Amino acid sequence: MNASLTLHCVLFLLDYEVQPLPLVLDLHGWTGSSNDQLNSSPWKKVALEENFFMLWPNGMADSPNQMGSWNCSSTFGPKGVTCDTNREQWGQIECYDSCPLCSPTDSCDWTSCYDDIGFLDFIILGIADEWCLNLDEIHLSGISNGGMFAYYVASLATDGLGKWNLKVVSFFKHQMVTLSFYLVFS
Repeated sequence: MNASLTLHCVLFLLDYEVQPLPLVLDLHGWTGSSNDQLNSSPWKKVALEENFFMLWPNGMADSPNQMGSWNCSSTFGPKGVTCDTNREQWGQIECYDSCPLCSPTDSCDWTSCYDDIGFLDFIILGIADEWCLNLDEIHLSGISNGGMFAYYVASLATDGLGKWNLKVVSFFKHQMVTLSFYLVFS
């Protein structure tokens, strides 16, 4: 079976001489989007002042209510169940289509289950093919679920995105470019 997936993000490009520049990826919170983060984050102003690339990727919104999220939740962690699964007290959760093992009545999977580390890695490689990035200066920032995901990525920094020497933080002429990446699964 073949399936395709379109992934969106907003890249802030500076007017620059061809020289390697840092890249900051700023991740939106749960239920948010790249545009939400772009409009509420101070990073655009800082990028203009300090001369680096900014990227606002869009986490998957494959829940029934289209709530954007980053994959950093799971019912079972290395030390067992990661949340109180007694939904009588907390209420049912909304499961994302990408989480086939999620149960609204007894799961902790409150975010998308897509491979978001692979997604960010794919985006960084795509940008590096087109523009001059300093691959030793790739930074992650995020709010709420985006911040949780940034720290999750940093905790796994021995593989995947870790090769980009990540730094995680919480919190002229230019153009905005909306990028679409197409992945095909077979």
